[in-house]
Amino acid sequence: PNLLRYLLFRKGMLASNAVEAIAFAQSSRATEHAPDIELIFVPFEWREQGLQAPQRHAFTIAPVVAKPKSRGTVTLASPRPGESPVIDFNLLAEQHDIQVMLEGIRLARKIAAAAPLEVDAIGEVDPGSLALTERTLSDWIHRNVQTVYHPTSTCRIGNDAGSVVDPQLRVRGIGGLWIADASVMPSVPRGHPNAVVAMIAERAASLIEGADIANWPAPSPGAS
Repeated sequence: PNLLRYLLFRKGMLASNAVEAIAFAQSSRATEHAPDIELIFVPFEWREQGLQAPQRHAFTIAPVVAKPKSRGTVTLASPRPGESPVIDFNLLAEQHDIQVMLEGIRLARKIAAAAPLEVDAIGEVDPGSLALTERTLSDWIHRNVQTVYHPTSTCRIGNDAGSVVDPQLRVRGIGGLWIADASVMPSVPRGHPNAVVAMIAERAASLIEGADIANWPAPSPGAS
């Protein structure tokens, strides 16, 4: 039905790209003059990470911790290369991230209660208007938190021995291998990383084109 509605009238759910608007803000916890909260506006009820169809007429304002302090891990599950690694996002491990998320919820509520959204907002579905205390909201956050599906920083760039790639994006200890994607970022960026990934790819292309493979640095002692 939605496909026909779009083809005939250019209306309906398929006329939307889902994320109709975003906003960035700075919490009271920010230590730099830069945003650490992102708000994502979706003109429908977001259920189970978007995998379930909306059950009611609603809109969603999702707060995001744009500069989290919590760090996850990616470790090997076994010596077999075909086996998937063990990924632990370790979300909200730092109390700082929870406090920023709480401020994001309060800001989302403030926006929903202001014009023009107040005209269409007849009540809060989730976490609900009765969820007011920090403990209640924190419990709700832990039950419902999800990522924004842009994992980064698993093969960070750097000059130190603990970095996976050097400043030329070359994998340390392995000749002829570069990494050119979001995994080389030293930390999670404050916004969606597509533009940054494109810049990394452009830079990688020029580095690889001018690389002297014959004189590639030898693996460092103990490299594996």
